[in-house]
Amino acid sequence: MPAPYPQELREDVVRVARSREDGVTLAQIAKDFGIHEMTLHKWIRQADIDDGNRPGRTRGPPPNPPVGAGERGPAPRGRLPLPGKLAGKRLYPLVSELVADGIPVAVSLRVLELSRQPYYRWRKQTGHHQRAGRGLPGQRPVHRAYGGSRVRPPAFCR
Repeated sequence: MPAPYPQELREDVVRVARSREDGVTLAQIAKDFGIHEMTLHKWIRQADIDDGNRPGRTRGPPPNPPVGAGERGPAPRGRLPLPGKLAGKRLYPLVSELVADGIPVAVSLRVLELSRQPYYRWRKQTGHHQRAGRGLPGQRPVHRAYGGSRVRPPAFCR
């Protein structure tokens, strides 16, 4: 990608284009400065926006950046992280408790704005679903005794 033209060059070209004599076209001015004609059109349009003669977005930094823009620190103590911030593993136990109370995992993760894959990875690594004699949600004790929900228990246990 070519390097952008210096701001001074842009301002000079726009000034010359605005104060051109009759019979001089923008294509001739662009050729004299060694730029493309459409580039000159864009520079003039942006200069009109910057001068307030045309509606649009001005160049430069925003006048007042939002508070905390570009900062990423820990969430305030006792509150949930802001949307878009990294929640970490702190909310995964909460999701497990909600699942134990009968709320589907997908709903809990969507409301807390968490992804499914990291949650299931955390659950597998920590063995959280196997603690305290609990099995997977909705899994009967007989299934745990016979190796999980994919293995059918003998007919006499049903």
